[in-house]
Amino acid sequence: MKRRRAVIIAVSFLCLAALATLLVRIEMQQDDAGAGSKVDAVIVLAGPPDEDRQRIVEGVHLIERGLVDYLILAMRDTGLSWKTILRIYGIETDIPGERILIGRPEQVNSTVLKYCGGTFGEAAAAVGLMRANSLNSAVVVSSRYHIPRVRLAFGNLNSKGSLDFSYRPVGEPETGKLLSSAYALAKRLTEYGKFFTAFFVYPIGAKIIENDRCAAGMVKNARP
Repeated sequence: MKRRRAVIIAVSFLCLAALATLLVRIEMQQDDAGAGSKVDAVIVLAGPPDEDRQRIVEGVHLIERGLVDYLILAMRDTGLSWKTILRIYGIETDIPGERILIGRPEQVNSTVLKYCGGTFGEAAAAVGLMRANSLNSAVVVSSRYHIPRVRLAFGNLNSKGSLDFSYRPVGEPETGKLLSSAYALAKRLTEYGKFFTAFFVYPIGAKIIENDRCAAGMVKNARP
């Protein structure tokens, strides 16, 4: 009985140590230098309406400041146009439509979307748009609490390092203080759970995407 209890205690300690290491790793990824120099594109990930608008506005500002050439809206519902998005959020800009690249759900493997979730699906769509348009670098914009999982998604999809990504968090820094509010605490803990799951499923999703890409390349090369 004592031996069994000792084993349980030891396993619990190891699990807590692993969890602590994971949380530290997440926090270390929280901050990023952002877009300090010009890159090919800014990738804006979708989110809840208030956060979504904030992210898009940041992307628009980066283009208007001349820091990026293209704005990539990683994934939007089919039929949702750039003009409609601007109207919905009351955003005024003179950025022409030809500088906006929009990803659609049907462009991403449905199995990947089902099991890896929206964040990974958006990352896959964005990477696909970059490759289709010969873009090599991008700054990725999302809410501050979301950035660690975003980095994980793009990192798995860019394991060979053929693309250059930086990350720009937006939003109030309250999520950087775990005990600042009950809402911030709940949001951060939820994100920890999602990050933990993503740590295991994103590599699988990246493999599926890579296999799809290789298969598409073989079909293209086989055409007369």
